Amino acid sequence: MLDVNQSLLFSAATSGHRQQVAEALKLNADVNAADKDGTTALHKAASGNHLEVCTLLLLMGAEASPEDGLAETPLHKAAAVDSPTAVELLISHGADVEATNNRGQTALHRAAMEDSAEACKVLVKHGADMFATDISGRNPLHKAAFYAGTEAAAALVELGCSVSSVDKDGQTVLHKAAESGSITICDKMLELGSDLEATDDLGCTSLHWAAAKGQGTTCAWLIEHGSELEAEDFEGSTALHYAAVTGNVAVVALLLCKGAKANAMNKRGQTPLAKAKEFGSSNPAIPLLENKDKE
Repeated sequence: MLDVNQSLLFSAATSGHRQQVAEALKLNADVNAADKDGTTALHKAASGNHLEVCTLLLLMGAEASPEDGLAETPLHKAAAVDSPTAVELLISHGADVEATNNRGQTALHRAAMEDSAEACKVLVKHGADMFATDISGRNPLHKAAFYAGTEAAAALVELGCSVSSVDKDGQTVLHKAAESGSITICDKMLELGSDLEATDDLGCTSLHWAAAKGQGTTCAWLIEHGSELEAEDFEGSTALHYAAVTGNVAVVALLLCKGAKANAMNKRGQTPLAKAKEFGSSNPAIPLLENKDKE
């Protein structure tokens, strides 16, 4: 159980009260102690972007890269709240820019996920690896794309991260943006040279993934910008096959309206209707595909 002075330190660091932090330290609160979640006062101050408190804690001997219960350091926290000044401060006191959390993510990954563009720039300036991959095999740009981090994505590309880089599944940044339904990122990536027809390890284009994830608006955007409606994966399945499997009626209707072939067969001889039925008779896309099949 934390004593009163330690509790005061954590509370003051969280709220950004520098004087109370100083008082707690004078009363012998441990500057490097952690709470039950492994979080130190410096983690808490960095999470709140409390620069004066961060500075005081570091001057009083706080370790710059302690890990909390998720293996995140104060640098991860500062990067996530887009505090370039706190990022600079922590690095100047020895914070490790390549430290990873329990998902294999560096501070740059976290900055990208939270659309912290300025923090991204500072981290890269200090040597953060833009091509480092987390346990899912994705680099910071992939993370920015998936989490709709428009500003961070633009900053990373400007700093030299390639829009054509692929993750462990062969997916590009555009695949991730389409999967998450971020049209803003899709638009930015296309502007920066992304290939609409790039395929992943399954032979899927961005349209396949948008359809599979029920991202109707993104499907419409991709088609409008030139995505091949009848592109086939390695099994010969089109975006309509993928939408049929998930039973997303709105996406199925959209693809049909745009001219997708309801009778297109994959290499197993299955039409989108057959794929829909394969995953259960209650699939809501079945009636729509049956009606189209009768036309």
